[in-house]
Amino acid sequence: MALTEQLAKTEKISPQNANLRKRAVAVFSRATAQTERAIRSIGSDLHDGPGQYLSLASLRLDRALNAPHTPTKNADLVREALAKALNELRIISRGMALPDLDHLKATALIDRAILDHHRQTGLDVSVDHAFETEPELNYAQKLCVFRFLQETLSNATRHAEVDTVRVSAASDLQSFTITVADAGRGFDPARPHEVRSDGGQGLFGLTDRAESIGGNLAIASAPGKGTTLSLTLPFEENAT
Repeated sequence: MALTEQLAKTEKISPQNANLRKRAVAVFSRATAQTERAIRSIGSDLHDGPGQYLSLASLRLDRALNAPHTPTKNADLVREALAKALNELRIISRGMALPDLDHLKATALIDRAILDHHRQTGLDVSVDHAFETEPELNYAQKLCVFRFLQETLSNATRHAEVDTVRVSAASDLQSFTITVADAGRGFDPARPHEVRSDGGQGLFGLTDRAESIGGNLAIASAPGKGTTLSLTLPFEENAT
């Protein structure tokens, strides 16, 4: 009788726990969307505000410092300081910058991330994302997919030492999955993941981001055997 009563209580609590989990995922998805929109706005402000003023100052100072009797050493120091400031602002704004994900469908989002990376690195990426029906992703899921592509393509360029990478995406009624595969150096997945010192997410950050909105990140790799990473996002957790 005690076991029966305990089972009945467990069956009653289980749906409540599932509902709480869905609500938690929905709340985090909305918070993530708001945070990333704010970051995108800051990145744009850095580029359009201080960046533009520094560029203008650099041009004006060039004229002033090229005038007769201007100390060469001081001129070189000012130019160097301005160049460093502009470079750091560009790095910060690029890291924060995101396209307008709200109005991008999954296919366009994937193509945009790949094109951005190709322009920066020249890496060739083959793409397979022929959907029968375009999957509907919310903002947090779009953001997760975009960051996943940024990080995995960057890893392939920096570590895998390959000329080409394969990207494929598929969806059904239950979930959306995107996979990035290369035939490069590979690594040991059992090695502890760490937060990158350069501000990149790394696999640790990608795993946390995926799990925070109900998804998961699968890693298949071995030294000398290439790397395949798959991000899966369930539609039942979809929250706008």
